Amino acid sequence: MSNKTIVIFNAPIGAGKDVSADFMLSYFNTGLKASFKDALYVDTAKHFNIAVSDLIDHHNDRSLKEIPSEMFNKYEKHSLKQYTLAFLYVVGALFNIRSLMSLGYYSSREALIHVSENIVKPKQGNDFYGRKLVETIEASSERYIFTGDGGFRNELVPLLEAGYNVYIVQLERNGATFDNDSRKLLTEDDFK
Repeated sequence: MSNKTIVIFNAPIGAGKDVSADFMLSYFNTGLKASFKDALYVDTAKHFNIAVSDLIDHHNDRSLKEIPSEMFNKYEKHSLKQYTLAFLYVVGALFNIRSLMSLGYYSSREALIHVSENIVKPKQGNDFYGRKLVETIEASSERYIFTGDGGFRNELVPLLEAGYNVYIVQLERNGATFDNDSRKLLTEDDFK
């Protein structure tokens, strides 16, 4: 049995998962903040041929993360379809018509979900990002790990199999829902 304790905050978008993980780290003045999405950031940046730091900066800006961006092109560059959709994107941006903007580009949230669910997991398995987090945890000497992005049962299984003490903390916030999110609220039934 491992002596490592993993605290996973599970909640909808905007409920304060990352803030809670940061608070725990600060309050106890020990531990490591790690995320399932750390490896996903690397995979997504590679897929869209952008710098990881640019992706993280863009995604962490609440005013940008839900808006389609030219950083996350849905189609091959230099195709007629791509140029047509780029034109529609510009028209949509000028008139704030999100439906036109989304035709050819993902938002950063959509880009992360696309890479995870359509590219990586079909090849690497649904537990891939859980296995990557185990690698991060094993490489750390910290006993307590706080993460603000747990929402997939299959990703938690590698943590349980590693023998960690895993605590799932569910948060609620008025107006926060799982709409436009591929994660869900985890329940005891997920682990029976």
